[in-house]
Amino acid sequence: MDPELLDAFLPEWRAACAALAAGDARAAATLRALAEAPGAEALAPLIDTTPPAQLAGMADAILRGAAPAASVLVVDDSPTMRRIIRDIIAADDGFALVGEAEDGEAALTAMATLQPALTLLDIEMPKLDGLGVCAAGR
Repeated sequence: MDPELLDAFLPEWRAACAALAAGDARAAATLRALAEAPGAEALAPLIDTTPPAQLAGMADAILRGAAPAASVLVVDDSPTMRRIIRDIIAADDGFALVGEAEDGEAALTAMATLQPALTLLDIEMPKLDGLGVCAAGR
């Protein structure tokens, strides 16, 4: 995509992603229309399958030809450990946090919904431990 067109496209794309994240159902139609722009076609299949917060940043990477960040789900029963891992992920542009879960059962639900590229699991958790999540997720 032409750099000048890209600079005009991205703010509108990000605004529509924010509106979608806020629950505005009409924003999905706006994103689909934007994805019809010449050079933006690769974004269309991501609209219904990618969380809006992640979708906002992926457009920049995809349209500029950079590799998109790998989506990460963090699963740990300790809020402190989730915060530490969240900070580590935020410091690396190669990763994008798409969700968190506090136990193995919530992890399985989040994995099915978010379909992260990478899931970081605590081994010892209530309800279902990390190894149980691995066994169930096969």
